[in-house]
Amino acid sequence: MKKIFCTVLLLFFAIGFVDINKSFASGFSFYDWSARGSAMGGAVVANARDASAVVYNPALITQLERNSLQVGLSYVKGSEDINFKDTTNATGSWTTNSSSFVPHAYSSIKISEKVWFGIGEFTRFHTDTKYPIDFAGNSYVENFSLSTYSIMPVFAVKVFDSFSVSFGPEFMYASMDWQSRGNTSVGARNYEVSDLMSISNVFAGHYKLSNIFSFGIVHRTQVSFEGTGEGTEIKTTLPSSTAFGLALQLFPPLLIEADLVYTGWDVYDSLRITQENGSEEYMSKNWENTWRVQVGLELTLMRIIALRGGFAAESSPVNVQNLDFFVSPGASQSYSFGVGLHFSNLYIDASYVFKNVNEVKSVSVHSFNNVDFLGKTSHTVTASLSFIF
Repeated sequence: MKKIFCTVLLLFFAIGFVDINKSFASGFSFYDWSARGSAMGGAVVANARDASAVVYNPALITQLERNSLQVGLSYVKGSEDINFKDTTNATGSWTTNSSSFVPHAYSSIKISEKVWFGIGEFTRFHTDTKYPIDFAGNSYVENFSLSTYSIMPVFAVKVFDSFSVSFGPEFMYASMDWQSRGNTSVGARNYEVSDLMSISNVFAGHYKLSNIFSFGIVHRTQVSFEGTGEGTEIKTTLPSSTAFGLALQLFPPLLIEADLVYTGWDVYDSLRITQENGSEEYMSKNWENTWRVQVGLELTLMRIIALRGGFAAESSPVNVQNLDFFVSPGASQSYSFGVGLHFSNLYIDASYVFKNVNEVKSVSVHSFNNVDFLGKTSHTVTASLSFIF
């Protein structure tokens, strides 16, 4: 047992030391934490099949009777068209393109009949925007990224056979990079901060109402960052979130789940950057709270093959009075499917997600009027490998 546990930790930290800061999908919230979860639209708050329950709802690891290890990777490719119709300052169209890799790793260990331990490495927040060299707004931004990755150890307790709770800290690391060509008031920007760390908490519960119905809830507290690097200080706050899930095992092969996720983006009211010479750049955000609806299903055939599908829709947190070129401002919809294969103590899962961000037209951004964000699309492929021991 000791040898197995040490092997799990070594594999976990091997994944954890991947250069995360260069491996993210664009968009502030990232939900593709495993192939199974991605295929089901993220709707796995009330049901578990593998160690990724550590991130989706850590109370669910009490449903895993055997120890489990999962490692995986997502590949994300996206693009967006932006059109300028401001005849005074700029006209023309530009396309942004991005591609990235996002790793994940989880482990679940059964300590006793009542207590489980889990640990996970994953990403929850990131925006990464790269514009062409001739972009009309390059005096404000050519490249901008605000990236986080988390390591989260949790304990889960089976209070009753039908009710479990979980809690633990989330150690979140962040980095920021903002480059621009400069303008008359600020000059060229070269802001870079890395290895910021903050601690938040996660609390979760799972209740199995019957053999058909089960309910899950997960709350994550907000995260505040303040730190310096490369002569630049950053100060900002990222939101708390609460997820509610209801799963229905209609008959043994078919599982359906529907979730609601509430994210308190109103705490992201500003981004403050101070340079070592004392100059300060303050950007008002005043974002709005969001709701995400996600639905997923899983059909298991012959206990070997699992077919999965999902849909998710999320409102936009972006305040149209404080737009920037860092993120696409529209609401989004995601469509997903995937497959899982079970071979004795080995699970292989794969998923595909198509995400569409709605158009937002004729808006003002910085000194530009009549800007059209013509919709962003992204494609995410995720693969996960799980070992049961």
